[in-house]
Amino acid sequence: MKRKIFLIIILSSCTLVVCGQRLQDSIFLKNGSFIFGRLIEIKENKYNLKTSDGSLFVIPADDIERFVLSGTKYGKKTGRPEGLGFSIQCSILTGSMDYSGESILYPEDQRVNLFSITPLITYTFNDFISLSAGTGLEFYDTPVVPLFAEFKINMVRKRYTPFCYGRAGGIFFLFQERFGDHPNEYNPGWSYGAGLGLSLPLGRREYHLQFGYRYANTSYLHREYRGTPSHYQMIEYVKEFDLFDLTIGFKF
Repeated sequence: MKRKIFLIIILSSCTLVVCGQRLQDSIFLKNGSFIFGRLIEIKENKYNLKTSDGSLFVIPADDIERFVLSGTKYGKKTGRPEGLGFSIQCSILTGSMDYSGESILYPEDQRVNLFSITPLITYTFNDFISLSAGTGLEFYDTPVVPLFAEFKINMVRKRYTPFCYGRAGGIFFLFQERFGDHPNEYNPGWSYGAGLGLSLPLGRREYHLQFGYRYANTSYLHREYRGTPSHYQMIEYVKEFDLFDLTIGFKF
Protein backbone atom coordinates (compact mmCIF):
# COMPACT_ATOMS: atom_id res chain seq x y z
CA MET A 1 0.00 0.00 0.00
CA LYS A 2 2.82 2.37 0.91
CA ARG A 3 4.57 1.56 -2.36
CA LYS A 4 1.41 2.39 -4.32
CA ILE A 5 1.03 5.72 -2.50
CA PHE A 6 4.72 6.51 -3.08
CA LEU A 7 4.39 5.60 -6.78
CA ILE A 8 1.31 7.81 -7.12
CA ILE A 9 3.16 10.73 -5.51
CA ILE A 10 6.15 10.28 -7.88
CA LEU A 11 3.92 10.09 -10.96
CA SER A 12 1.92 13.12 -9.84
CA SER A 13 5.12 15.09 -9.26
CA CYS A 14 6.45 14.17 -12.71
CA THR A 15 3.14 15.15 -14.28
CA LEU A 16 3.21 18.53 -12.53
CA VAL A 17 6.79 19.12 -13.65
CA VAL A 18 5.99 18.23 -17.26
CA CYS A 19 2.85 20.38 -17.22
CA GLY A 20 4.80 23.20 -15.64
CA GLN A 21 7.40 22.96 -18.41
CA ARG A 22 4.74 22.89 -21.09
CA LEU A 23 3.22 26.07 -19.68
CA GLN A 24 6.55 27.77 -20.16
CA ASP A 25 8.22 28.94 -23.34
CA SER A 26 10.89 26.53 -24.53
CA ILE A 27 14.00 27.32 -26.55
CA PHE A 28 16.03 24.46 -28.04
CA LEU A 29 19.61 25.29 -28.95
CA LYS A 30 21.68 23.86 -31.79
CA ASN A 31 24.14 22.37 -29.30
CA GLY A 32 21.41 20.07 -27.98
CA SER A 33 20.55 21.92 -24.77
CA PHE A 34 17.28 23.68 -24.00
CA ILE A 35 15.94 26.39 -21.70
CA PHE A 36 12.47 26.81 -20.16
CA GLY A 37 11.11 30.15 -19.06
CA ARG A 38 9.15 33.17 -20.27
CA LEU A 39 10.06 34.82 -23.54
CA ILE A 40 10.19 38.54 -22.79
CA GLU A 41 11.05 39.96 -26.22
CA ILE A 42 12.77 39.36 -29.53
CA LYS A 43 14.98 42.28 -30.46
CA GLU A 44 17.91 42.69 -32.84
CA ASN A 45 17.80 38.95 -33.61
CA LYS A 46 18.24 38.09 -29.93
CA TYR A 47 15.81 36.22 -27.67
CA ASN A 48 15.43 37.43 -24.09
CA LEU A 49 14.18 34.59 -21.89
CA LYS A 50 13.55 34.79 -18.15
CA THR A 51 13.56 31.52 -16.19
CA SER A 52 11.45 30.65 -13.15
CA ASP A 53 14.37 31.44 -10.78
CA GLY A 54 14.67 34.97 -12.17
CA SER A 55 17.71 34.37 -14.38
CA LEU A 56 17.76 36.28 -17.68
CA PHE A 57 19.20 34.67 -20.82
CA VAL A 58 19.99 36.64 -23.98
CA ILE A 59 20.30 34.13 -26.81
CA PRO A 60 21.40 34.98 -30.38
CA ALA A 61 18.95 33.75 -33.02
CA ASP A 62 21.76 31.94 -34.85
CA ASP A 63 22.20 29.62 -31.84
CA ILE A 64 18.53 28.55 -31.79
CA GLU A 65 17.29 25.41 -33.50
CA ARG A 66 13.60 25.88 -32.66
CA PHE A 67 11.29 27.24 -29.99
CA VAL A 68 7.88 26.38 -28.56
CA LEU A 69 5.72 29.08 -27.03
CA SER A 70 3.37 28.07 -24.21
CA GLY A 71 -0.01 27.09 -25.60
CA THR A 72 1.26 26.89 -29.18
CA LYS A 73 2.51 24.19 -31.46
CA TYR A 74 6.06 23.59 -32.58
CA GLY A 75 7.58 26.44 -34.47
CA LYS A 76 10.85 27.47 -36.06
CA LYS A 77 12.72 30.48 -34.78
CA THR A 78 11.21 33.71 -35.97
CA GLY A 79 12.00 37.38 -35.72
CA ARG A 80 11.37 40.43 -37.80
CA PRO A 81 14.60 41.60 -39.42
CA GLU A 82 15.67 44.98 -38.03
CA GLY A 83 18.17 47.50 -39.28
CA LEU A 84 19.44 47.44 -42.85
CA GLY A 85 17.98 44.72 -45.06
CA PHE A 86 17.09 43.73 -48.60
CA SER A 87 13.62 43.11 -50.03
CA ILE A 88 12.17 41.81 -53.28
CA GLN A 89 8.61 42.55 -54.43
CA CYS A 90 6.56 41.22 -57.32
CA SER A 91 3.40 43.08 -58.32
CA ILE A 92 0.43 42.42 -60.57
CA LEU A 93 -1.29 45.63 -61.65
CA THR A 94 -4.71 45.67 -63.24
CA GLY A 95 -6.97 48.59 -64.09
CA SER A 96 -7.59 51.21 -66.77
CA MET A 97 -5.45 53.40 -69.03
CA ASP A 98 -6.57 56.78 -70.34
CA TYR A 99 -4.80 57.72 -73.60
CA SER A 100 -4.99 61.37 -74.66
CA GLY A 101 -3.33 63.38 -77.42
CA GLU A 102 -4.07 65.53 -80.43
CA SER A 103 -5.20 63.79 -83.65
CA ILE A 104 -5.40 60.37 -82.04
CA LEU A 105 -8.53 58.38 -81.33
CA TYR A 106 -8.50 55.73 -78.62
CA PRO A 107 -11.15 54.61 -76.15
CA GLU A 108 -11.03 56.86 -73.14
CA ASP A 109 -10.47 53.88 -70.81
CA GLN A 110 -8.66 50.74 -71.87
CA ARG A 111 -8.29 47.72 -69.59
CA VAL A 112 -4.67 46.82 -68.88
CA ASN A 113 -2.83 44.10 -66.98
CA LEU A 114 0.73 44.97 -66.01
CA PHE A 115 3.60 43.39 -64.09
CA SER A 116 6.60 44.58 -62.08
CA ILE A 117 9.51 43.17 -60.08
CA THR A 118 11.37 45.54 -57.78
CA PRO A 119 14.25 44.91 -55.35
CA LEU A 120 14.52 47.36 -52.45
CA ILE A 121 17.03 48.41 -49.83
CA THR A 122 15.10 48.63 -46.56
CA TYR A 123 15.88 50.05 -43.15
CA THR A 124 13.66 49.06 -40.23
CA PHE A 125 13.91 51.44 -37.29
CA ASN A 126 11.86 49.29 -34.92
CA ASP A 127 8.94 46.89 -35.09
CA PHE A 128 6.68 49.63 -36.45
CA ILE A 129 8.39 51.75 -39.13
CA SER A 130 10.30 50.76 -42.29
CA LEU A 131 11.70 52.98 -45.03
CA SER A 132 12.78 51.64 -48.42
CA ALA A 133 14.33 52.81 -51.69
CA GLY A 134 13.75 50.66 -54.75
CA THR A 135 14.18 50.23 -58.47
CA GLY A 136 13.71 47.32 -60.86
CA LEU A 137 11.68 46.65 -63.97
CA GLU A 138 8.05 47.48 -64.68
CA PHE A 139 5.97 46.90 -67.80
CA TYR A 140 3.52 49.59 -68.77
CA ASP A 141 3.11 50.06 -72.52
CA THR A 142 6.87 49.46 -72.73
CA PRO A 143 9.54 48.33 -70.20
CA VAL A 144 10.43 51.11 -67.76
CA VAL A 145 12.72 51.51 -64.76
CA PRO A 146 11.09 52.91 -61.63
CA LEU A 147 12.94 54.79 -58.92
CA PHE A 148 10.83 55.18 -55.79
CA ALA A 149 10.70 55.49 -52.01
CA GLU A 150 8.31 53.48 -49.83
CA PHE A 151 7.34 53.53 -46.16
CA LYS A 152 5.45 51.02 -44.04
CA ILE A 153 3.87 51.45 -40.62
CA ASN A 154 2.85 48.37 -38.64
CA MET A 155 -0.48 48.77 -36.83
CA VAL A 156 0.18 46.26 -34.04
CA ARG A 157 3.06 44.19 -32.68
CA LYS A 158 1.98 40.62 -33.39
CA ARG A 159 3.06 37.59 -35.38
CA TYR A 160 0.49 38.34 -38.10
CA THR A 161 0.97 42.08 -38.42
CA PRO A 162 -1.31 44.36 -40.49
CA PHE A 163 0.35 47.47 -41.90
CA CYS A 164 -0.29 50.46 -44.13
CA TYR A 165 2.12 51.67 -46.78
CA GLY A 166 2.73 54.48 -49.22
CA ARG A 167 5.11 54.93 -52.14
CA ALA A 168 6.03 57.57 -54.71
CA GLY A 169 8.68 58.00 -57.37
CA GLY A 170 9.63 58.46 -61.01
CA ILE A 171 9.42 56.32 -64.16
CA PHE A 172 12.24 56.21 -66.73
CA PHE A 173 12.00 54.59 -70.17
CA LEU A 174 14.52 52.03 -71.34
CA PHE A 175 13.88 52.30 -75.07
CA GLN A 176 12.85 54.96 -77.54
CA GLU A 177 10.16 53.55 -79.84
CA ARG A 178 10.11 54.58 -83.48
CA PHE A 179 7.00 55.57 -85.38
CA GLY A 180 7.76 56.36 -88.99
CA ASP A 181 11.10 58.04 -89.65
CA HIS A 182 11.44 59.71 -86.26
CA PRO A 183 11.64 58.18 -82.77
CA ASN A 184 9.26 59.19 -80.04
CA GLU A 185 10.80 61.38 -77.37
CA TYR A 186 9.77 59.82 -74.06
CA ASN A 187 9.62 62.00 -70.99
CA PRO A 188 10.16 60.66 -67.46
CA GLY A 189 6.87 59.90 -65.75
CA TRP A 190 5.85 59.53 -62.15
CA SER A 191 3.67 57.35 -59.94
CA TYR A 192 2.35 57.03 -56.42
CA GLY A 193 0.33 54.54 -54.44
CA ALA A 194 -0.94 53.51 -51.02
CA GLY A 195 -2.70 50.58 -49.40
CA LEU A 196 -2.80 47.93 -46.69
CA GLY A 197 -0.99 44.66 -46.12
CA LEU A 198 -0.19 41.77 -43.80
CA SER A 199 3.28 40.55 -42.84
CA LEU A 200 4.49 37.32 -41.25
CA PRO A 201 8.02 36.48 -40.05
CA LEU A 202 9.25 32.98 -40.88
CA GLY A 203 12.78 32.04 -39.98
CA ARG A 204 15.04 35.00 -40.65
CA ARG A 205 12.77 36.41 -43.37
CA GLU A 206 9.64 38.49 -43.25
CA TYR A 207 7.00 37.77 -45.89
CA HIS A 208 4.25 40.19 -46.77
CA LEU A 209 1.16 40.52 -48.95
CA GLN A 210 -0.15 43.98 -49.75
CA PHE A 211 -2.85 45.50 -51.91
CA GLY A 212 -3.80 49.05 -52.76
CA TYR A 213 -4.11 51.75 -55.41
CA ARG A 214 -1.40 52.76 -57.90
CA TYR A 215 -1.44 55.78 -60.20
CA ALA A 216 1.09 56.23 -63.01
CA ASN A 217 1.59 58.87 -65.66
CA THR A 218 3.74 58.58 -68.81
CA SER A 219 4.08 60.82 -71.85
CA TYR A 220 6.05 61.18 -75.06
CA LEU A 221 6.48 63.64 -77.92
CA HIS A 222 5.94 62.54 -81.52
CA ARG A 223 6.81 64.51 -84.65
CA GLU A 224 3.83 64.69 -87.01
CA TYR A 225 3.99 66.28 -90.39
CA ARG A 226 1.50 68.93 -91.41
CA GLY A 227 1.21 69.11 -95.20
CA THR A 228 4.75 68.98 -96.59
CA PRO A 229 7.78 67.29 -94.96
CA SER A 230 9.18 70.71 -94.13
CA HIS A 231 6.19 71.46 -91.93
CA TYR A 232 5.82 69.34 -88.82
CA GLN A 233 4.55 69.67 -85.29
CA MET A 234 5.54 67.98 -82.03
CA ILE A 235 2.48 66.36 -80.45
CA GLU A 236 2.45 65.20 -76.82
CA TYR A 237 0.68 61.96 -75.97
CA VAL A 238 -0.17 61.23 -72.36
CA LYS A 239 -1.09 57.92 -70.72
CA GLU A 240 -2.62 57.81 -67.26
CA PHE A 241 -2.98 54.53 -65.39
CA ASP A 242 -5.42 53.87 -62.53
CA LEU A 243 -4.47 50.47 -61.14
CA PHE A 244 -5.23 47.94 -58.45
CA ASP A 245 -1.87 46.82 -57.02
CA LEU A 246 -1.44 43.30 -55.61
CA THR A 247 2.09 42.72 -54.30
CA ILE A 248 3.88 39.82 -52.64
CA GLY A 249 7.42 40.06 -51.29
CA PHE A 250 9.88 39.20 -48.57
CA LYS A 251 12.64 40.87 -46.60
CA PHE A 252 15.84 39.34 -45.26
